[in-house]
Amino acid sequence: MASYQIRYSSSSNWQTLRANLMAQKRAVYAKLIDYPRQIAGCDIQFQTLSEKRNALIAEMARLNVAQAAGERNAGALMAFIESSPYIDTAPAQN
Repeated sequence: MASYQIRYSSSSNWQTLRANLMAQKRAVYAKLIDYPRQIAGCDIQFQTLSEKRNALIAEMARLNVAQAAGERNAGALMAFIESSPYIDTAPAQN
């Protein structure tokens, strides 16, 4: 996850969030594709990855709605960042 400290809303900030969520989604898809064949209903890790994939898809939809409602509103951007379980709001460690 990336850390975010946003002072104002801009198209590039929304795109950065979208790129971060897409990267997480692609990583989950790659794990699912490479996952060994499972026995139906017996593989908790596969089910967990599937649930995370679905949650990331829903989070992308939520980002689209938030952006449409607040393209020029830093409050909408911060509200999304603070409410998303997939965005780390802690300052980045160097």
